[in-house]
Amino acid sequence: MPRLVIDRSLLRFAAVGMLATLTHVAVAAWVLWTLGWSSAAANGLAFVMANLVSYMGNTHWSFSARPDAGNAMRFAAVSLAALALTMGLAAAVQRAGGSHAWGIALVVTVVPGLSYLAHRHLTYRHSARDRTPGDQSR
Repeated sequence: MPRLVIDRSLLRFAAVGMLATLTHVAVAAWVLWTLGWSSAAANGLAFVMANLVSYMGNTHWSFSARPDAGNAMRFAAVSLAALALTMGLAAAVQRAGGSHAWGIALVVTVVPGLSYLAHRHLTYRHSARDRTPGDQSR
């Protein structure tokens, strides 16, 4: 029977994503309830903080790369594209008459996987080239 092989970077990417999500929730909640900011401002700050956690975690741990201006700019571009895709998918479901739950389900099924592929093949493309064939250590 064939054995399913999952790249270690994918599992690490998922773990970093969960940590970034928790960061977003914690920052937004703290700013909303402690400082009394608006929801938009609180979530804007939370988005930035979660992306910093995501960038550092994925750079160092998921993809074993060094932070530099090049991968930081590519990371930001992929993150903003993922945000645009998230908003586009949710809007499309809404226009089609679908429920909020369907919009959320579509976003959480599609966006993380595409984000992983974009980061693996665009953001950290140099790190991937440095690996030897069959190397699962990164």
